[in-house]
Amino acid sequence: MKREEITVNMMVIIIIAIAIGLYFLLKNKSGPAAKVNYGPASSHRPSSTYKNNAHKQTTRVYEKSLIEKNKEIIETAISSSKNIKFTYKDKEGEITIRTVKPNRLFMYQLDSNQGEMLCVESFCYLRGASRTFALFRMSNSQIN
Repeated sequence: MKREEITVNMMVIIIIAIAIGLYFLLKNKSGPAAKVNYGPASSHRPSSTYKNNAHKQTTRVYEKSLIEKNKEIIETAISSSKNIKFTYKDKEGEITIRTVKPNRLFMYQLDSNQGEMLCVESFCYLRGASRTFALFRMSNSQIN
């Protein structure tokens, strides 16, 4: 190869690398559908049980709009003393349809440096007991 061809090839590689870098930079910028870190995928375990887990949890990023939508529905249900119905996917991937009476929203504190996630404490009619649900695992939420 000639020296000029090598220089041109190197310039093309550099331009591609810059374009890829800009793509990921712009993709992760906050905007209308900003990504929010709501912590690792976790079930409704108490924090003492969670801290004793030996396996590592991975931090996941979820669309803010899903969590905000669930939050608004829950806040409305709490203020009007109504039930909500939603589809819930647990950490094992099992999907159930739940009808609950929400009591309160709260931030669940994860292990150190892993952040927190928004949860709702509710009476679950399926289980007949109080349960905690992570908002990022809820879909198709509606006031019942």
